[in-house]
Amino acid sequence: MPFDYGGAVGVGAVVQMPDNKTLLFICEKYYLRFYRPLAARLVQMGFKPVWVRLDGPDEWDYDYVDPTAAIDALVEAPDLKCREGVDDLYVFERAVFERPNLFENSYPYTMHVARTPERARRLAEVWYQSTLAFLMRFRPRAVFIWNGRYLPYRAVAAFVQHAEPKF
Repeated sequence: MPFDYGGAVGVGAVVQMPDNKTLLFICEKYYLRFYRPLAARLVQMGFKPVWVRLDGPDEWDYDYVDPTAAIDALVEAPDLKCREGVDDLYVFERAVFERPNLFENSYPYTMHVARTPERARRLAEVWYQSTLAFLMRFRPRAVFIWNGRYLPYRAVAAFVQHAEPKF
């Protein structure tokens, strides 16, 4: 069930995966206020929620994965090779760097985490590959994504488009 809201994933999105009781929640801690009640209900139904942390710890009564240090290390790795087509995955971030005054207050992630167009390119590649790795590792029944500002927008949408046929 591919989706692309103009290159941005700014609302909750669900992708169906094979029969398994694991559910991935990929979101900033702010959005847990919406996912905590849902996760509690799903646990009552026998599901196992796993939160993929994007911006630090918060109250979450279930399993979690914090890939932040690994993502940063991979982005800085001198041998990181970005694949063909990665430029399509950070179009929005390039626009932010081209007009920083327009976007600075709305998208501080790009200015403060991505920092440069080249780092944004590398982040897009690493998040795309990491998200696919989470899918392969957990084989979740569903993935809930609420991307406000911490993930390269199109990289997340692209993984969903490519994941469905593989799983």
